[in-house]
Amino acid sequence: MFRTFRLLFLSIFLCGLLGCENHDKVRDKKILSIGSLDTIINIDPQVASSVNEVKFLSAIFEGLVVPEPGTYRPLPGVAEKWTVSEDGKVYEFYLRKNARWSNGDFVTADDFIFPVKRAISSRLGCTFVEMFFPIKNAKKFYEHKIRDFGKVGISAIDKHTLRIELEKPCSSFMYLIMQPCWYPLNKMVCESLESFGDWSNDFGDICVSNGPFVVAKCKQDKNIVLEKNPYYWDYENIKLDGVKWIFGDNESEILKMFQEDVIDVVPHSVIDSMSYDHQFGDLKNLVPEKETKSTLCFGCCYLAFNITNSPLNNRDVRTALAISINREKLLPLLPNIAVCAAYRLIPSSLEGYSNESLFKEDVECAKDLLKKAGYAENFPKLTILSNDRSQCKVIVEFLKQEWKENLGIDVEIKYCPWDKFLHFRKRGQFDMVLSDWFGDYPDPMTFLGLFSELSQQNYCRWSNEEYNKLLDLAMSSHNLAVRSQILERAEGVLIDDMPIMPLYFEYNTYLIKRRVIGWDVNL
Repeated sequence: MFRTFRLLFLSIFLCGLLGCENHDKVRDKKILSIGSLDTIINIDPQVASSVNEVKFLSAIFEGLVVPEPGTYRPLPGVAEKWTVSEDGKVYEFYLRKNARWSNGDFVTADDFIFPVKRAISSRLGCTFVEMFFPIKNAKKFYEHKIRDFGKVGISAIDKHTLRIELEKPCSSFMYLIMQPCWYPLNKMVCESLESFGDWSNDFGDICVSNGPFVVAKCKQDKNIVLEKNPYYWDYENIKLDGVKWIFGDNESEILKMFQEDVIDVVPHSVIDSMSYDHQFGDLKNLVPEKETKSTLCFGCCYLAFNITNSPLNNRDVRTALAISINREKLLPLLPNIAVCAAYRLIPSSLEGYSNESLFKEDVECAKDLLKKAGYAENFPKLTILSNDRSQCKVIVEFLKQEWKENLGIDVEIKYCPWDKFLHFRKRGQFDMVLSDWFGDYPDPMTFLGLFSELSQQNYCRWSNEEYNKLLDLAMSSHNLAVRSQILERAEGVLIDDMPIMPLYFEYNTYLIKRRVIGWDVNL
């Protein structure tokens, strides 16, 4: 039996951007302005990873399906309907015949096949390449076990019908295809670029997109202006005339622009930084209370260990470091950010999944583990790599103090601006690195998949055969109760080996003008 889905309504941003309507009477046009400290470094949909980049890309691109604001369930995007075979292995997507690129070309099934081939060609370094592995033979092609892309389970039945065959049923597949790495690419345009393999740093290269907005003008380090895409299939129903990203040099500049009505939305990353700077004091004294919002989010902050470096290649050392800090002492230092201390990776905000602690703090046990590892004294000096934002400094300074007081261990801290931080982290040039992760979709796999053996986000360089087998087993399970048990076992394996040390689960606090309506958030 096949299931068919029909269009209900359009959603682009994870937070419901197209539902936002700016009623500023002073302005002739309705432009939603977003303030940010983090510049958009990567605009390649198959390489981008930060929240800021994902939101930007979701404004100028549209995938087969899009997330509904609030619930995150998949709604029709470029595909106006789709069917799923009874065995859950074959998907057929029927594309809108009026879907076009911003240069007027029609969007075809081949435009969705091209990025898959590009991503699983290992030379690219696709950030989330594992999101393609449910496709039949995709992983084998990536590992060069087969050379013929024609054997990969994705094909065009005709110009407007895309067929995808999976290795086995995948319960999270519809979530995966909503991610930026699955966005279509105009093959003719991309292949004409000299820097086809790596065009992330040149905004001029991304002149053709298929989403509701297109890049009108940009100064990569200062602002980016988007305007309505005249060829977008649902152009008439877009409420906004455009979107503008404004990049401030510091928190004070962003706050001032919000107070002066230059900016409509200040995301949580900026608020996080403000929370630690005493010059700002209480945000309630700076902006109207109704313009400050806090919600639960699907996020966890953790420290990742580079297990290729000694002594962090020793599980006992990693565990000792993880269980020797008092997370409850850290929470008061993190206003508007930390929900609660984390003793596992999967945030407690996810319904229907276990929230039991998988480890506990014990300083004496930590000391014993260091002795067992041969480090009763003369522990080698390690370095923590951290972004140079205020909130990051608070966290790593706290860790440094805790380890000094509880274990007599000295660590150094290396602060870097965001672009340098990403550079060093990607190349594994660290002993420990402060990280956080916000789930891409409401499922444990969006966290656990980070540490699979082929994940580009596995900065720990950690690999565990049992863990990988459990993830594969969970991907093919359609029994939700059984699948949940498998994923809980996988998380247990991860935490037991401790390539990361969870710190806390996160709130999402942001500023938003009252004139912005229809802004629906989800975890």
